[in-house]
Amino acid sequence: MNIWAPSVKHQGQELHAVMIFIHGGSYDSGGSSAAYYDGTDLVQNHDVIVVTLNYRLNVFGFPNSPDIDPSKQNLGLLDQRLAIEWVHQNIAKFGGDPNRILLFGQSAGAASVDIYSYAYPDDPLVSALALESGTAPLLTTAPDHQNWNGLSIALGCGVGDKSFKCMSQVPMMKIVEARAKGVYTFFPIVDDVLVFSDYSARAKSGKLARLPTLAGINEREVTALLPLSLTSVDDTAIYKTTQRVYNCPLRDSVRIRLSQNVPIWRYLYHGNFSNLSPTPWLGAYHGSEVPLIFGNYNMSTVTPSSKEVEASRYMQGGWVAFANNPRTGLSTYGWPRFNFDELTLINLALNNTTPAIFTFASSWDNDCDSLIARSEL
Repeated sequence: MNIWAPSVKHQGQELHAVMIFIHGGSYDSGGSSAAYYDGTDLVQNHDVIVVTLNYRLNVFGFPNSPDIDPSKQNLGLLDQRLAIEWVHQNIAKFGGDPNRILLFGQSAGAASVDIYSYAYPDDPLVSALALESGTAPLLTTAPDHQNWNGLSIALGCGVGDKSFKCMSQVPMMKIVEARAKGVYTFFPIVDDVLVFSDYSARAKSGKLARLPTLAGINEREVTALLPLSLTSVDDTAIYKTTQRVYNCPLRDSVRIRLSQNVPIWRYLYHGNFSNLSPTPWLGAYHGSEVPLIFGNYNMSTVTPSSKEVEASRYMQGGWVAFANNPRTGLSTYGWPRFNFDELTLINLALNNTTPAIFTFASSWDNDCDSLIARSEL
């Protein structure tokens, strides 16, 4: 865990809002100490406390072993909860306000935040949520143990009730190497304790933390998966895949929250800055908003433009306003609460400019039903 805080709090000084970030990486890789998650700029410019945390990943965080109690398979998610509990109990010692905690994440981190809101509806310990390019269904595994069994066989541990004991004696790096060679993927497992198969039904039954939520995606999410050597790309395929994987699930998540009267703000990030996008067709790719929110955009040999600096300060201001006051902070900042029937989609860095432009979401959501129907054929 990493904590960035303003100078030591003096007696009588107001406590600071807290921003806890969960990193992405497909539940497979990544870590909270990456340079672009450094909280220094946020703290220096906005007088908040920033916390980043680590959690167990891949087979170590989500083993899916038949020898483990089904309620204890999602160890990585339990790690996140433990870290949040620690912050809630101790952040006042760093000058933080335990009653003003924003839990935010990107990609698998955003999915984790969404999962968290359903797993702990009655005691979330946080006051607001922000989802950047991820929702609960993004990456999950059926509890059929195929990934565990395949890896166990590859390591000579076979299958059955002794495989876990055998695997626990295998050196960690051998497990990592075998997992990579066999392309075994380990994601959160549907256990109906932390991870659920029907989030809409769970929300309707009252099992959703009704916390103010900021949620959005990036315009060209999936270009991050393409080789930079390409001179041209299929924009239609990029659009459709971004819709299916990111936007349409977000639309559905927003619908669920609105049906439960949850205050929600929805954004679409468009930024395409040359020091973060080495080739123009990348556009607003998966994760490209993170350096602007943390203020760590100056990490390449290309000097950031003045528009990028302005966009970063503007976006930071929004996230911090939300952390400071989840109920009214964004409205005061000038960002409207989301409504499908009004000009409330917050377009950030459209044409690399600030402030935000507000449009109907329908122009972005119109293809969702047909795209989802085709993907289910």
